Amino acid sequence: MNIFAPFVHELYSTIENYIEQMIKNSTNVDYVTISAVTVAINKNIVIHELGHKPLFILGSDFLDYQLHVWYDRGPLLHYQTNICIDDDTPFLSFEHIVST
Repeated sequence: MNIFAPFVHELYSTIENYIEQMIKNSTNVDYVTISAVTVAINKNIVIHELGHKPLFILGSDFLDYQLHVWYDRGPLLHYQTNICIDDDTPFLSFEHIVST
């Protein structure tokens, strides 16, 4: 929690207030939340968005520990988990992604 506290917008005043807001239904996540999740689950998150190169958010020392999500800019602005239909683990190499 303390690692991410300096990055929380001053609107929330404390990391605790920020977490309270983020756990509410219909709250949009931000980069701080996604980064915290990568650390908590020890996986790199790859965000896919139509018309953009996938965005890689570091959360693990191992490149192949990847969780792929789809960001939909439609009216709901939400993320969905991507899975492979053939039960393979999704993986993208660095030449196919933008790293943060």
